[in-house]
Amino acid sequence: MAKIPRSVKILLVVQLLAFFSLPAAAADFRVGSATTVNKFNDLVYHHVDLAFPVDRGGGAWSPTAWTAGIGVFERNEDTSSVYTFGPVWRFEDSRRGFVEAAFSLTYLGHPRFRDGNGGRDDFGQHRQLMSRLSLGMYLDRAQNWSVDAGFMHVSNGGLSETNPGADFFSLEMRVAY
Repeated sequence: MAKIPRSVKILLVVQLLAFFSLPAAAADFRVGSATTVNKFNDLVYHHVDLAFPVDRGGGAWSPTAWTAGIGVFERNEDTSSVYTFGPVWRFEDSRRGFVEAAFSLTYLGHPRFRDGNGGRDDFGQHRQLMSRLSLGMYLDRAQNWSVDAGFMHVSNGGLSETNPGADFFSLEMRVAY
């Protein structure tokens, strides 16, 4: 496993401190992992996020939360820090489950990764967009613990000539307090 950059470690500590200093029921803490399913074979994404709920006074299409996250892309001993921020929409399916959609502005520490054949795959630039659609299930009656599986897409949205994009299957575990 690749070494986690110092900047990611520092941001993780800052997020954990913020998580434990927030008032009860103010946020939820998410830990997740994802792996690519097409281009960028073997690219893995590990991340932690804090999600801050918002009042849905803006209507059905207003976000249910805003997330801020840090993570790491790893591939062939290349490591890149990943920083995300964006809205989340959660649609309750029943007392036990939900569907969630998210969109994040994303920054990659470096956008190029060795492909294992002596070449490099390139995301094109540091600024990226990340979208996610997932299906989740609550693990307890109080709905404090949940797990969800989903599909993610990362690309620069055509902001540079090089825009291969990458698709991921993801798995996240969450705890709300």
